[in-house]
Amino acid sequence: MLTPVVTAPAPGADASDAEVTAFLWSMIREDFLAEAGWNAERRVMTPTGHPTMGGRRCPVPNCESPVRGKKLCSTCYSRHRKSGTPLEEFMRVPRISRHLHLGTENCRVSGCERPWINSGNEPVCRAHRWQMIKHGGTLEEFLADPSVKGLPGLGDCSVLACNRQAVNESGTRLCHPHGKPLPALRRKPRFDEEEWLRTAPSGSFGIEISFRGLPELVVAQLLFGLQHRCHRGARTEAGNFRALIDKTIRPSLARRLEDVPDPVANEDALILLNRTRIYAIRAVKTPEGEYAKDEWDLVAFGHRGTLVFTVIHQPWLRESAKRWARDYLSKVRSKSTASHAQQHLHGLAKVSDTLRARPDRGMDKSGLSRADIENFLNRMAFLDANGRFTTNTRISYVRMARNVLKQCRVMGLTRPPAG
Repeated sequence: MLTPVVTAPAPGADASDAEVTAFLWSMIREDFLAEAGWNAERRVMTPTGHPTMGGRRCPVPNCESPVRGKKLCSTCYSRHRKSGTPLEEFMRVPRISRHLHLGTENCRVSGCERPWINSGNEPVCRAHRWQMIKHGGTLEEFLADPSVKGLPGLGDCSVLACNRQAVNESGTRLCHPHGKPLPALRRKPRFDEEEWLRTAPSGSFGIEISFRGLPELVVAQLLFGLQHRCHRGARTEAGNFRALIDKTIRPSLARRLEDVPDPVANEDALILLNRTRIYAIRAVKTPEGEYAKDEWDLVAFGHRGTLVFTVIHQPWLRESAKRWARDYLSKVRSKSTASHAQQHLHGLAKVSDTLRARPDRGMDKSGLSRADIENFLNRMAFLDANGRFTTNTRISYVRMARNVLKQCRVMGLTRPPAG
């Protein structure tokens, strides 16, 4: 998987959702979308055969479930154990089931655009099924009757996440899976049907993942996060990702992944959400945007980890620390850069703690004098003598604070403002 080629700068911290969405789409490669089976019109992904998302398809005819560590999918594996037939013979028998997690096709009546009821003895739509009952005889005789005419489709299912066709002509138009539980849901007190249509699970099966009904920005963030995971070689089970969307992201009605609450009962879903969310958020970060914050994500500076400035209390000293850190990060390149920078900030935080003992709590920098440094050194010696930390730790804090203050002077931060 190739990395995306960035031709435009990342949007700023105040960018609109539309600008962030456009930037993320510019980072998503066409070859990734093609390999992942992305259908832009249906907004559905079917990563059949994808090296990190797909997996093998169950060899049983009519079964579209993925294989996980066995020769068969989990359902067919259980069916085979109960059947007692040899595996080779079992795999030659098509899977016939009334359960609607199997794929659907159009009604067998010529010209009919409605989906069949099931793939067994009734591969016809609901309307033609009743006609067939009244007609009598076999399916072949019914299909051969010239009086039997095809019917136009009823449009998409009213559930936003669903990409199936509706099967009922009156009331709320729903597909088979979503139409079955609705009567029982309507009997529940305070049931909000409109909200259910917006947040109901997609009902997808196998390795199909539906992004329908999600905000444009969330779709772009999820696809970019998936691309980054695949680029890193991370395994992503399609069923787990679909469950994350249907059970956590979709019900939240969040406009961004940042606003999606963490799932509390599923650790795997939490990990998958956090990884995908981090990749998408970091894609639009810039050094300028991070500088205004009190906690930096160092990915924007080309490093790993974070840098926290909240340990420094005075605004003027915190600003000086940020100026020093920006200069330090541009010069030092190592795996421990973040750790070393944070250690220097902890040394400066000890200076900040000492300044808080002044009557002005260190807020007036014009009143600084040599006495403040002497108080800092005496306080560190006192803490060392009372066992608050070791002598080596005291020396390290003093050295780190000296390095930062010295570099701030070299950078001209101690000079009075011009004019």
